[in-house]
Amino acid sequence: MLYGGAAVYLIGRFLFLRLTVRTSPSQFVAIGVTLLLVPVAGVLPALAALGLLTAFLTILVLYERFTAPVQ
Repeated sequence: MLYGGAAVYLIGRFLFLRLTVRTSPSQFVAIGVTLLLVPVAGVLPALAALGLLTAFLTILVLYERFTAPVQ
């Protein structure tokens, strides 16, 4: 459920940005990576799965922050 919620959020964010402002392939890749991490998280303890998701989303935020065009 934890990864599913993150994936649903990323899908909604991707659709919102695509319809309003811009679209980026990195957002689509992030959705795929989140879904690919679901089986990995299934074998990890709950706290490790939470840490993995937190690390992935932090890296995603930093990537988008530093690759965004300057306005």
